[in-house]
Amino acid sequence: MKIIKNLIIGILAFLGVVFLILLILPEEEEKPLHSHVSSASSGTSSALSPESPGEQTEGAQELSTAAVRPIATKTTAKSATVLIYMNGSDLESSSGEATEDLGEMLDSGIGKNVNVIVQTMGTRRWQEYGISSRTAQRYRINKGQLELIQDKLGQLNCTVTDTLSDFIEFGKSNYPADRYIFIFWNHGGGPVYGFGYDEWQNEEDALTLDEMYEAFSRHKDIRFDLIGMDCCIMGSLETCCAFSSFCDYTALSEDFESGLGWSYTGWMKELEADPAISTPVLGKSIIDQMIKANEEDYGGDTSTMALVDEATVARLYLAWTNFAYDNEEELLGSNYSKKHRAKGRSFWDFWDADGSDVT
Repeated sequence: MKIIKNLIIGILAFLGVVFLILLILPEEEEKPLHSHVSSASSGTSSALSPESPGEQTEGAQELSTAAVRPIATKTTAKSATVLIYMNGSDLESSSGEATEDLGEMLDSGIGKNVNVIVQTMGTRRWQEYGISSRTAQRYRINKGQLELIQDKLGQLNCTVTDTLSDFIEFGKSNYPADRYIFIFWNHGGGPVYGFGYDEWQNEEDALTLDEMYEAFSRHKDIRFDLIGMDCCIMGSLETCCAFSSFCDYTALSEDFESGLGWSYTGWMKELEADPAISTPVLGKSIIDQMIKANEEDYGGDTSTMALVDEATVARLYLAWTNFAYDNEEELLGSNYSKKHRAKGRSFWDFWDADGSDVT
């Protein structure tokens, strides 16, 4: 009996030692995310990649040797038209932020060399300039004056394709120019939710990227130098892809904008003085002045914006998809969302903590 007892104790001791050894042995080393990218660029196949090794190598070579478009400082343009799709929403009814930006445009004195056409809509109360909340209207910024050029358009829904398309048609037909700029003004909800909260419509409605793409695709006879979005979290690869067929550059915020939004006076003065200014130079001015205002003016906050050369978007998309497929397991195994506090022109603009996620 004593022999059996000692045998059992010996077996248990042995198993305990084996367990401890297994416990301290290093697990199979995990490859860092970039290791898959390196193997793809060297032509090594990946089980998660949809492409053959040869196609991956060719794609990687194309990405690395693609020419960068040189940045000019001047164009040949002598005139310009800026179309501003201004959906006032609660930003105007509660805080007067839309009419504050209209005041900045008026202060620029723009109007002789550049047409600035604004479509107003989507708010239950415009706080300045006698703008009607009962109907959508169209105005021209003309040398310090806000001129009503079209009235009684009805209660247009800013979150549908036809409203956006009709405004583009109006601008190009009535104010032809050597170059065009388009600016969205309101809330932004990122590539998932899209643009615009209209106080007269269902609060869940928004203008999706697909709907924006459809609206611009109806007007392939013009190409915009710049499409900008004065709203939150629209700076994404998806947004750039949606606009790449219709413009040369996009100006987009990757994060939340403060209530100040863009600062319009300075860059509009520059465009009025020199309609031939190149889009990269003008875009840099837009960004610099927005950052400066947030650093110095009351109500400012952290701010970020990118000027994206749309000619690079196809290569960026290829690089991202290669990376995503090569690292699918790691990407799907992590949660990249974060809780946030909404403080600006986002869909969750409650100025306190909320439960929404942003990726």
